[in-house]
This record gives sequence, C-alpha cells and structure tokens, in this order.
Amino acid sequence: MPWTLPDLLRYLKLAHHLEHTKGFISVTFGVRGVPEAAIEPFFHYLAFKLQGTSAAGVTDVRQAAIVLDMCEAAAAELGDDGRRRFRGVVYLVSPLKLGHQEAEVFAFFAERGIVAGIGHMLSLGGSAPVTIAGALALNLAQDIFTHVVHRAYFGGRGLGVGCAVSPLDMRTGMYCYGRPEQQLANVALAQMARRYGVPFWGHCGLSDAKRPSAEAGYQKALGAVPTLMAAGRAHIATGLLSVDEVFSPIQMVIDNEMVGALKRFARGFEVSDETLAFEAIKAAGPGGGFLGSDHTVQHFRRELWEPSVFAREMLAGWQSHGAKTDTDLAREIVHDLLRREPPPSRISPQLERELLRIVRKAAGKEVPPIDLP
Repeated sequence: MPWTLPDLLRYLKLAHHLEHTKGFISVTFGVRGVPEAAIEPFFHYLAFKLQGTSAAGVTDVRQAAIVLDMCEAAAAELGDDGRRRFRGVVYLVSPLKLGHQEAEVFAFFAERGIVAGIGHMLSLGGSAPVTIAGALALNLAQDIFTHVVHRAYFGGRGLGVGCAVSPLDMRTGMYCYGRPEQQLANVALAQMARRYGVPFWGHCGLSDAKRPSAEAGYQKALGAVPTLMAAGRAHIATGLLSVDEVFSPIQMVIDNEMVGALKRFARGFEVSDETLAFEAIKAAGPGGGFLGSDHTVQHFRRELWEPSVFAREMLAGWQSHGAKTDTDLAREIVHDLLRREPPPSRISPQLERELLRIVRKAAGKEVPPIDLP
C-alpha cells in the first residue's frame, strides 16, 4: 500500500515522541501527494526540517547538485560550513564494483571537499559466496577498498569494519534479515575488528515478518543481542518489517520498548559498598524482606527496567485489566502520542522557502510546505 504524505508525517511524529527512537536516515520512496520528479529533493527538505541535515539518499549527480545547494542554503543561514549539513552515501554494486553513477556522485562531493559514505551489502549465495567464511573475506576486501578510496581523497588513516551480510532464501530468492547467519557474520567480523583494533558496526535489529508478531520480535532480538554482546553496540530499526517494505506504528512502539530493555542490559550494574547492600541484608535478617526497605526505595528506579507494553502482571491481574496484548497496548500508545504536540521545525520559515525554491527549480514541480501534524 503506497504511502500518503499524512501517513508519513504521522509516522515521523510518532518517532519523535518515543524515548529511544532517534535519527532520520532515509532512502527515497514514492509518496502520494508529492510529484515523482520532486521525491528525492523532498526527502532532503523533510530531513532538514526535522533534523537540520540532509537525508541519506543521493542517486545521481543531478540530485547531488540539488542536495549541495540545499546544504549551502542551510549553512548560509546557520552560519556554519555546508559540509557539516551533508549526510549522504552511495553503495557498491557487490561484488567488488563501484558503479559509474555512484562513482560520479562520490567524486562530485569529493571535489568539493565533502565526504560521501560508500556502503555495501552482501547476500549469501547471491552477491557473495554462500559460505560465511567466503562472504566475510569479500566483505573485508570491500571495506578495505572503501577506506583506501577515502584515504586517497581525504587523507583519512583510520579503518572501520562494517557487516551487512544476509542470506538469500534458496527457495524464493528473498534477501533475509531475520536469519541466524546474519548474526554469525556480525559476531565473526566483530572479533576480527577487535583483532585489528578498529571500530565495528553490524546490520541488525531487523525482521522478515509482515506484521507485528512473535516472528518479528524474535528476529529483531536474534539480530540485536548477539551483535550487542560481540560489539558493545547494536541498533533496532524501529517500526520496520518485511525487509524494510512495511512500516508499522505498532511495531515502532514495541521496538522502542525493546531498545529500552537492551539499553538496560548494556548498561550493566554497579558494584560498590552501597549496592552490595550489607546493611540492608543485615537489617532484613533471616527470612526478612526488602520490599519496604529504604535501600529498595533509593535504588529500584535505576536498577530495574520498567516496561509500558510488555507484561508486568500475573494472569489474574492481566485478565482483570482487560487481557490486553502487547499489540493492544502499543496501539493505545500510538493514538496517545499522535495527539501530542508536533515535532519542532529545525529551520526558519525563510530557509524553508529557500529549500522549497530549490526543490521547485530542480523538479519543475511545485511542492507546498509541509505542516507537521
């Protein structure tokens, strides 16, 4: 079902009000109500309005020039360097190829001193060997290549290792986010990154499920937890389902809760005289309790993570309060958050008019300013 502009803006509003859902990174897609010729610059305009920087998608040199004009317009008003306003990436045509169009975009920005990222994704049995070891060797070779390019253009001397390796389903040809091989690849490359003493990031927290479900939850957790354990960092693409085909507000709320739980796990716990609680244990004595102790009152909010969607009652209490499932509660939270104030605009009315003028000139189509709901 195609996006409408009101749907998209409500989705972004929901993300704004969720505690753990941060960042706006967009590839472009069709939106009913936005002329096709204006789609890509429209997403950059939207990103500027919501976060003060451009979006990620730059498909060709013509679009690159438009994005540069928008970055420079923003920098002129905000009094900084337009290069700080740019967020853009091109992708290799795996295996081992930087396509002509992508190379043109990279070179366009590089000639102006602006760094565009070079990303890549591999499919086991498709654009990479079906063996995980072979795919990791190819992945590492492509990482080294992208860093050599950045060093040649910008003098950067660092190396980072990333992993976006997922299997093809050999029956259907589907590129699968929710399979264990993705995390085997992440864990292995995280170990290699430690060996080389370089940073690592891994593609994770995604799902093949078509709607909020047990499948969606287990796949996102299966993706995030091993990567978090191996690398010390992970992410969940909140709201995304079906290999990024489906955007679900209900799933976004559930994912936001999952991120909160993972953050608590990653934070660990403190060991000190106070947290070892000798005096509290002494005061409780054999067979005593801690529920009413001052020590519990002082520490429970920091020590214990509290859910808003996941169960926190026994069966009888749950039944007496309407027997609502996680998706029922998430739906209620969606409606509540959408009644709140709109996210603030990060740009002035004058800059908004200038960005829309650039969009109109580039696309030859009028795009009215958006009102955040």
